[in-house]
Amino acid sequence: MLAWFQLASHLGMSLDETMRQTSYTQLLMWTKYLQNEVNVFHREDWYMAQIAAEVRRAFSSKPQDVKTKDFILDFKTGMDSTTDVEQSEIDTAARMQQSKNFWSAVAQQKG
Repeated sequence: MLAWFQLASHLGMSLDETMRQTSYTQLLMWTKYLQNEVNVFHREDWYMAQIAAEVRRAFSSKPQDVKTKDFILDFKTGMDSTTDVEQSEIDTAARMQQSKNFWSAVAQQKG
């Protein structure tokens, strides 16, 4: 359920509107995208890490040991905490949807 709220917030839409306009398969894809986006670093992130490293070097007795990468944070979201069972259910639902889409397309070609 948390994934629906996060997607609605990301899209700037109401929860009802998001749920009406988004299929379950799309929700799964959006969830993966949003999980990945949390840890994507942008130019500004690296710039701020460099500033933090320079400030730390100014107060360090061994400034050569201070590395910019030490100031890059690794964020985790609530969505990262899926159990193996939940992940299995997500994978099964995605495979079922793929199968439905395939057989629907086959039926349309025959018709």
